[in-house]
Amino acid sequence: MTATQIVTVNETAGFTLTPEWLQQIGVKAGDQIEIVVNERSLTVRSLERHEIAEKMDQIVESLMERRRGLYERLAEGAK
Repeated sequence: MTATQIVTVNETAGFTLTPEWLQQIGVKAGDQIEIVVNERSLTVRSLERHEIAEKMDQIVESLMERRRGLYERLAEGAK
């Protein structure tokens, strides 16, 4: 286990990942990662492009479903 320190970054808390950690999970600066909170721990993993696209599809679908009524009312007003 390797320890790291929580630091303040632009008024939020954060920590850095060493180059070795990045290599171990197969990511580089600018890549998307997934962070899962498990009780008192974090799991960090790389996201493959298809996983990113799938998550975006889920987010868009959820948003459309939640706001369907609003979009329908807006469409009616545009006629």
